[in-house]
Amino acid sequence: MKRSYFFHVHYADVGMKLVMKPHILEEIILNSACRAADDDGFGIPDLNRQNKSWVLARFQLDVIEWPALKDDIEIETWVESYRMGFSMRNFRIYRVSIDSSSSILSSSSIFIIVL
Repeated sequence: MKRSYFFHVHYADVGMKLVMKPHILEEIILNSACRAADDDGFGIPDLNRQNKSWVLARFQLDVIEWPALKDDIEIETWVESYRMGFSMRNFRIYRVSIDSSSSILSSSSIFIIVL
């Protein structure tokens, strides 16, 4: 199931070139993954009740264009596959305006369930 989350790029999110700092972008992408897992019933609180947790094993980011100051962005995320405790989650990031949206980034990650 695809899920979407929306963010606004604030002054504290950008550097001198007025584009989003890489660590901020990574943070909101991974927070979207956590929110989606929570919404689907297999987030960290759910796994902690079983004495398990997620660990990020791989993170890849393909940039077409960096989000910039005052942009509104949408992060769409979905699980591509899950097998034997390994979950591959994909992301597509859009710049959103009143009348259109354009894809500016894509990302993929691999999470592992650990005991």
